[in-house]
Amino acid sequence: MPQDKYVIDSCSLITPFNGSYPMDVFPSFWVKLKEKIISGEIVICRATYDEVVPTGDKLSLWLKSIIDSGVKILEPDEDILEKFTKLVDHVDNHNPPYKASAVSEFMGCGDPFIMATAKSKGYTVITEELYAPGATKRVKIPNVCLEESIDYMNLTSYMKKAGFHF
Repeated sequence: MPQDKYVIDSCSLITPFNGSYPMDVFPSFWVKLKEKIISGEIVICRATYDEVVPTGDKLSLWLKSIIDSGVKILEPDEDILEKFTKLVDHVDNHNPPYKASAVSEFMGCGDPFIMATAKSKGYTVITEELYAPGATKRVKIPNVCLEESIDYMNLTSYMKKAGFHF
């Protein structure tokens, strides 16, 4: 049976790093997460890498070290770019319409690439964003995932499914 694969949103790295799982308090969490990335179960797409690494903090060094060890960043291919275009069109023509600032923010971040990657490859998105029915001020990953039949879950749900224990 093929292994489930996941593509992780940058907020599912940044949120635990800055809050619930700081590296100096929960090093075993970061070791397990690194193992899942190295094994290929969790995929780092270009959008996630580009959002995390430029900060220059310990999280960026951690992620960069994983990639430097030989783990490949998943670059957008033709199918991902096609799915990206369809997701952007979906958001741009959403009913009720998103605010122009929400669409602009969506276009300028990695979220549509993360979802397009998941849709193209059959992966599940890991995100800390929450579903917000009727949201128009910000495009939320869970909203678009539900509307576009893309699987998603939060990091805690992933950790339970993957058998993380501390």
